[in-house]
Amino acid sequence: IVPVQAHRLGRAVENLLADAGLDRLNHNLNTSESHYAEICTTHTYQDRVQTLVAAKKCGIQPCSGLIVGMGETEHDVLRLVQRIVDLGGHNHMFCFFPEQGSLMDHLPATPRDQWRRVQLGRYLIDYRGARVDHMKFDGQGRVVDFGLPGGELDDIIDSGLPFRTSGCPGKVAEDISACDRPYGDSPPSDIASYPFALEGKDVKKVRKQLGIPNRL
Repeated sequence: IVPVQAHRLGRAVENLLADAGLDRLNHNLNTSESHYAEICTTHTYQDRVQTLVAAKKCGIQPCSGLIVGMGETEHDVLRLVQRIVDLGGHNHMFCFFPEQGSLMDHLPATPRDQWRRVQLGRYLIDYRGARVDHMKFDGQGRVVDFGLPGGELDDIIDSGLPFRTSGCPGKVAEDISACDRPYGDSPPSDIASYPFALEGKDVKKVRKQLGIPNRL
């Protein structure tokens, strides 16, 4: 696999990259369309989307990074995840972390319950064939039903895979990232994206954050 990360490319350039053997192009959308102007003024959401669409037309798999917790709703994020998947692409997500000294250090960190629901929803859409239109959301855009039978959802949660660092598919398995980026979006004392396989105690903590009881 030959990947590249790009800012904004034209169709001609993407054709050249495809001819050169490019397999995957990473182009971060970062946040939902409704919230995009709040975090970026140098280009538009549609500019970014068109680059991904052009990549797809050239036979290059589009990939996109998303940052969760900057004001968008869970429904917003998962609709965006679905759009990338419908383009034949792949998503990877980061939990917003207001690093001291940054321009956004005044914003609150992403609540763990919100982050876990989005992680789980993204995993289901990316790897288990789920669709956002089969999920249910409350009036504030929070996931209240993932659209799967309880037993199947329990098995997926207990695997711990949805809560690991997301990124380019790895060699071990497609749903285990090639890059674990240890604690890239949280301190080790309050892990957002686990850079290792979750153990029983980790799954128990995640279930508590999700508000989903442990299995009997």
